[in-house]
Order: sequence, then C-alpha cells, then structure tokens
Amino acid sequence: ITVRAVNSKTTQLVCDTSLDPMYISRYAEARSKIHRSELDVPVIVYDEVVAVINLEHERENAFNMADVQLLRILAQHVASAITRIRAQNSRMEYLKGLETLHAHASLLQSTDNLTLVGEISFDIIEDVLGFNVGDFNIIEDDCVKAVYVQGLSLDDYRDLPLTGSGIVVRAARTGLTQYVPDTRLDPDYVTVTVDGVQTISELAVPVKNRGRVVAVINLESKVPDNFSEIDRTLMEIIALHVASAISNIEQLDHLEKRVRQRTKELAESNRKLRELDVLKSRFINRATHEIRTPLTSIQGYTELVKSALASGDLDSVKNYFDVILKNVQRLIRLTDDLLDLQRLEMNKFDLHTEPVNIRDLMDEILTEVEPILSSKNQTLSFNLSYEGTIHADRVKLFQVFFNLLSNASKFSSKGSSILVESRLDDDYVVFSVVDDGRGVSQEDVDKLFKPFPGIVRESVPGTGLGLSICKGIVEAHGGRIWVKSTGLEEGSQFSFTVPIER
Repeated sequence: ITVRAVNSKTTQLVCDTSLDPMYISRYAEARSKIHRSELDVPVIVYDEVVAVINLEHERENAFNMADVQLLRILAQHVASAITRIRAQNSRMEYLKGLETLHAHASLLQSTDNLTLVGEISFDIIEDVLGFNVGDFNIIEDDCVKAVYVQGLSLDDYRDLPLTGSGIVVRAARTGLTQYVPDTRLDPDYVTVTVDGVQTISELAVPVKNRGRVVAVINLESKVPDNFSEIDRTLMEIIALHVASAISNIEQLDHLEKRVRQRTKELAESNRKLRELDVLKSRFINRATHEIRTPLTSIQGYTELVKSALASGDLDSVKNYFDVILKNVQRLIRLTDDLLDLQRLEMNKFDLHTEPVNIRDLMDEILTEVEPILSSKNQTLSFNLSYEGTIHADRVKLFQVFFNLLSNASKFSSKGSSILVESRLDDDYVVFSVVDDGRGVSQEDVDKLFKPFPGIVRESVPGTGLGLSICKGIVEAHGGRIWVKSTGLEEGSQFSFTVPIER
C-alpha cells in the first residue's frame, strides 16, 4: 500500500487491510498480529515523491479524514523541510523554526486578549525571521486597526479603511497572503520609514476564523525581497495558530457575556422572587383580614339575632339580617375578586369578545352606578369624542368601568362631579375616568395596580384588588392602564386603552 502511494502520488486510506490485496506486513514480529488499518501520505517535492508517512493500527477504521488532513499538512511541512535541506542545507534552522512555532501554539492557549496575541506572535517571529517593522492588526468597523506594533510606536499607526490603499488592507480584503518583494513598484503600498529609511519588502498574512478574515500579521523590511517561501509558510502556520487563539478569545468573551447576562437574569429573578414572597405574605395577611372582618361581623350579628328572637324584637332582627346580608355580599365580592386575580396570574382569564357599542355601554354603566352616585348626591357626565364600536369582552369591560367609577365615587366628596371621556389614538380608544376627589400621592402611584397595595385610606373600605384586576383585564385586551394625579386632594384621572379591533 505504501508502494501504491509512491506510484500514484496520492494518499492511501485503507480502513480494512484484509480487503486490500496489496497489503503486506513489513514487520516480522507483526505477522502473527495483522494491522487492520493503514494510512499512507506521500511527501512530494517538485512533483517527486521523496518520502511516505506511514501509519498502521491493529483496529479497523482507526483513521479518519481529520487524520488524513493532519498528515497531509505534516507531509507539506516535511516536503518544505526537505526542499530547504536540498536548496539551502539549513535543516537545523528550519527545525528550530518548527520548534519555535510549536512553543508559540502552546503559549497562545492561555492568551485571553488580542494585544497579548500580537506580543507573543512577534516574540516568536523575531526568533525565526528577520524584519524591521511588524504589526498585528484586527478587522473592526470596516477598518484595519493595529493593536500591537514592533519596531515603531503604535501612535505612528492610523486605521486603514478596507476600501482604501495598503498591502495589509489588500490581504484583509482578499483573504490571501500578500508578498511584495519591492514595495516601490506596488501602488497600494503605504509608506513606512524606519530611522528615516523606507521599508522595501512587505509580507502581509491574513488570519481567518470560520472563513472570515479577522486579523492580519504584517512584516516589513528595509531589504528588498527579504522574505523567502519558507518564511511565508511559517507565517501562514503562525496565522493558523493566531486564528485558533482568536477563536478561543471570542468563545471566552461570548461565554463571559452569557455568564454575566445569566448572572444578571438570576439576580433579577431572585429579586422578583423576594418581591413575590413579600407580596404573597402581604396578600395572605390582607386576604385573611378582609375575609375575617365580615365573618366576625356575621358571627356577632348572628348572636344578636338569636337574642332578639328570644325577646321577640323582630325590628332588630330585620336590621341585624340586613347587616349580615351586606357582609355576605362583601364576602362574595372578595372571593370573586380573588378568583379573578388568580385566573389573571395563571393566564386563564378567557375573553369573550364581541362588537360593543360605546354609547350603549355607557348607558348600562350609568344605570348600574346611579344608586352609588345618588347616595352621595354626585353627578356623572360624559364627553365621548368616539362613540363607535370596539371589539371587547362586554362583561369584563363593564367590570373595569364599574370598578373605576365606584372608586371615583368612593374617594370623592358628596356633591362632586365625575367625568367619563373617550377619544381615538391611532388604533386604540382611550377611556378616562376623571374625578376631583382625594387624588394619589406620587409614592402611591406605582402601588395602585398591585394586589393589596397597602395604601392607607382611613374610613374607606375596600379589598385592594379592584385596580389590579382592572389592569389584568385591560392588558388581556391588549391595552394598558395608568393614572395621573398632581397629588393628594387634587383629584385623579384613570385612563386605559382598548384596541378598536382585536
């Protein structure tokens, strides 16, 4: 099989030698133990096979295409070495270069920034090549930007646009190594002087990561045709190592960004969980209190009913039962609110949308809230710039209006006025309920739409769930809700939006 590699000048990959009639065991001690896999790569110099790299293994399918590619690269290096030996009789020098490159690859494994990549690279290049000026450049913002310079100061360099001149720019743009033995004959050359002397030869090698040029290593010399074919090969090998280092840095940066983002997300999640714990505790405490209050009242008045019945005081019995009924209704409202809130939080709040005429809805609302308003001698007026039809859940939308108007009445004085407005805003209808009542302080604005907001309102009963339910209903429709108030005793304006079509 090795002979076939020589004669054909091609790589031979045999996955099972027992199926190849040309296989022979070359080693006496191995004849009793056949090697089942073989890989032979010819080393070719000037179209002549001068050596063969031969690998064998006891196991079938021991080698794959990655091994083939690796051995081919190795064979190229061997061919280059042999060429140099034949042409220059400098085998030791080339081996030193390869050893240096090996050390270079090892050093780059621990590199975590681009400037250090350039510094390590030029430490190695300086050991194996002769040059006067060198620079390591990255491609950023459609420019070639030097991040490390040897032989001059980094301050002497300016960014070169990829659309402009420069041999290093050409390497970045084409993705090909650019060697110019005499820069005086190249119109793309950007003049560089060292101690007052212009550089004459230039070697610019692109660094590719995933097929994209990400950097360029550039060497310049005051000597014409200073860089040999071997120099170019070594530089391209260095570029491969640099590409690997840059890839590692990018992956590390990406990982660090993900870790930072994840840490931020976890911190935010923890903060929200703590908030939820506080809210849950407050919710449970407040709900327990709200439920316990009417139950205690019911219990007390039930005892009074028993006493009144025993004494035959039927008028008192009727009054006591009226109080008990109000507390039962209060409990029903509270449980309904708690159920609505639970459905909203679990995203199980179903909407049954239908065409809803705004004027008809306002008439229904007026009928419903009239008793509440009359008890405090309050008036309700309308300023409806838009009276058309919207698509909404009629019952839920009615619930929002009833809640807002009940609050407006509750927190406004006797004889006051309440206004309902509507207007168009692009694809939404904006509704507002305006009162001249107690208003809202700035510190309480953010609390209003949370369950049991903990806002102290002396002598004003309520569960503290209404506005949070309103918020859930409005958002379920695709709208939003907010409040405007200049401060306490300055009145308030609660507004919300509903899409015209859903």
